Amino acid sequence: MNSDRIKNLLDNYWLCNTSVQEEEELRQFFTQDNLPADLIKYKTWFDYQIEERNCSLGSDFNANIIEKIKTKHHFRMRRILNIAASIILVTGLWYVMQPNAAQKQVALKDEIITSPEEAYKETKDVLLLISQNINVGEDMLIENMKKMESLTTTIIE
Repeated sequence: MNSDRIKNLLDNYWLCNTSVQEEEELRQFFTQDNLPADLIKYKTWFDYQIEERNCSLGSDFNANIIEKIKTKHHFRMRRILNIAASIILVTGLWYVMQPNAAQKQVALKDEIITSPEEAYKETKDVLLLISQNINVGEDMLIENMKKMESLTTTIIE
């Protein structure tokens, strides 16, 4: 093949002005063993192209990619659910810890208790009030957790 024609094709090739047939002609030329000395430096480029044409993805490539995508999706979903559960827990604790009107009244009493019977009665009343408030908070927490569980199953499905 004419060395001047190949040099001209190479110039056009590097400028991206060659056709598919001309590029194939270049590839065929560089498969030869006897190349002019000034063109030997391009042989590895065209050998690499021929070699890479024969490479292919494995048969399990798509399955591996899909598996990695699913794994990342579950990891992200678990992270989001953990954050949501933490927010609900903190909000629930804050709500339970807020003083209500009955607790404010007990705290504002300025009476001084002198007898043990009165102290026992006041202590019993305060403990009963605390117990009622804890039960209300616990019921609300259980109700909110049930709602969150139904939302979680809806999101996962």
